[in-house]
Amino acid sequence: MVRIGSKSHVEPGVVGWALAWDSICESCTFFVTTIEFRPTLERQRDDVAAKGQVAREQISNGLLNRLDGQAS
Repeated sequence: MVRIGSKSHVEPGVVGWALAWDSICESCTFFVTTIEFRPTLERQRDDVAAKGQVAREQISNGLLNRLDGQAS
């Protein structure tokens, strides 16, 4: 975001860049979670789905699928 006078202006591409930071931990190959966080992960997945953030929804679904694999 760039400040021009008293107004803020979002530069093109900044929104996509900001969204990339939102899921930086979850998309890291070293990220590990456990089953006790499943309710939180489900709420986060539902929230990004409601906002139409498909890439973040896919990341959340991947985490949930991995938890399902660990539980079985």
